[in-house]
Amino acid sequence: MIVDDDEVIEQIKKRIDAGDKEAVYQLGRGYEKGHCGLPRDEKKALELFEKAGELGVLLPILISVIIIYVDKEWKGMYRKLKSASG
Repeated sequence: MIVDDDEVIEQIKKRIDAGDKEAVYQLGRGYEKGHCGLPRDEKKALELFEKAGELGVLLPILISVIIIYVDKEWKGMYRKLKSASG
């Protein structure tokens, strides 16, 4: 059975409405990575991670926030090295 992106997002939102805290995290991951037709939006992802953390989803949130931070730092270092090399 093939499921389209809109249907996946709709199912996640229904799970959120039903109180599924893991679904809040999954929606955040969708925004973090731009999955399922969602725009890549780190601000929205972090908001959802914070909400999921408040609901008790802690370890996946910590890992995701660290990955976002490290990715930003790596990109900044790469830009500096690239501009310094000419």
